[in-house]
Order: sequence, then C-alpha cells, then structure tokens
Amino acid sequence: MITCSWILLVNQSTVDVFHPKLLTNIRQVDESMDIHCNAGTATTNLVGDLPGHGVVWFHPHGIANILSQSKVIANNHVMLNS
Repeated sequence: MITCSWILLVNQSTVDVFHPKLLTNIRQVDESMDIHCNAGTATTNLVGDLPGHGVVWFHPHGIANILSQSKVIANNHVMLNS
C-alpha cells in the first residue's frame, strides 16, 4: 500500500506528478500534461510547488507522488545502491 506521504523515485517516469498533501501554491497553468500510466492517460493543467524541489504537476486523482529519476539526477547528486 502506498501512503500519501511517500515519494517514489521512478526510473521509467518522464514527469514529476503529485497529489496535494505535500504541495503548496497549487494553481492552473496555460499548458497541460498528458500522463500515460497503466490505468490509461490522465491529463492535468495544474501544478504545485514541492518544497525543496520546485514546481511539479498536480493530479487531484493521482494515487502516488512520483519524481522522475532522470529529472532528479539532472539537478542533484544521486547515489543509487541496489
């Protein structure tokens, strides 16, 4: 079970997408994002600020908080250990 406080670092994701509990300043933007997942395609034109990270997409019906691994690595030093 995924809880709303978890943040998943996903190596297959190309977008950062969250639901509201961890975000501030949720707002509508002029562009939209189509998010393709195993449940189909979800579209959103909402973003929010993730403290310590920056602007991420917000989907009100999302079930997980997802950070794109490639985006995190592009902006931070990341050490992976499997």
